Amino acid sequence: MSIPADTDRRGPGGLVLDDYLAVIADIRRRFGFSAPGFGLKQIKAEPGANGTLLAVLKKVSARYGTEIYSKRHPLLTELGKGIYGEEIITSGYSGYRIRPNLIAKTLQRAIEVGLQTIVQLPAKEAKPISVPKRLKATALALRRSAERLEAAFSDADIRRYIELWDDPVSWTRLQNVPSEVRWTVESLRTVATLKVKRVRMDSPNPQVSLTMYILGWVEAATGKPNYEEMTILIQAAFCAAGKSPPKWTNRLPIEMHLKRQWRRKWVRTISS
Repeated sequence: MSIPADTDRRGPGGLVLDDYLAVIADIRRRFGFSAPGFGLKQIKAEPGANGTLLAVLKKVSARYGTEIYSKRHPLLTELGKGIYGEEIITSGYSGYRIRPNLIAKTLQRAIEVGLQTIVQLPAKEAKPISVPKRLKATALALRRSAERLEAAFSDADIRRYIELWDDPVSWTRLQNVPSEVRWTVESLRTVATLKVKRVRMDSPNPQVSLTMYILGWVEAATGKPNYEEMTILIQAAFCAAGKSPPKWTNRLPIEMHLKRQWRRKWVRTISS
């Protein structure tokens, strides 16, 4: 699962929720997730979760105060239109300032949908058919088409019928199609043999990949990594869903270090 690299989460002097909500919504849409059977109420009921969540919100408040912004977004719909206050329109941003008395509620909802999505994601994404195999399958289909065309053009009745077409230029072009298709077949087969070195950018585990993105967002929102706090909240989310927390939830700093290593390696490949 590919997740965009960290982006600038600052708006007009504050914290913007737009990119974060867009990433969560895109993942939910791609995987076809329905409404989860658990929410913040169940998560906060787990030991230590409520106090930890409040501590994270306090850090966001200390860093950004009331400077929290968002466009209208479907993931915030259940909070009502009342969360959107003053409309902000500048050369670099347009959206709404979240009403001060509803900031905590809005941030809790943002964290809630992130935690829900982590839990709903599979631990392993279905492996797509490789590009070489897809190219070879396309080449095979084209080869069969070329063979059918050649057989058709060799049929005397079909040739006499086509020759009734009073357009010599087009008729000549049509006759050349089988050879062009065969050239395309061989070209695709050649391309399919090319060796491509893949550079990993994220964990192969979709749950971990999204968690690392959310950790980056939380760090931008609070100014600190919050590994311990996020460990508690993520494990509470799995428990609230009736699942055992995966082992990776106990090694968030290590997973983040690996991600940063992969990203640095990827940057070197595109800048060299």
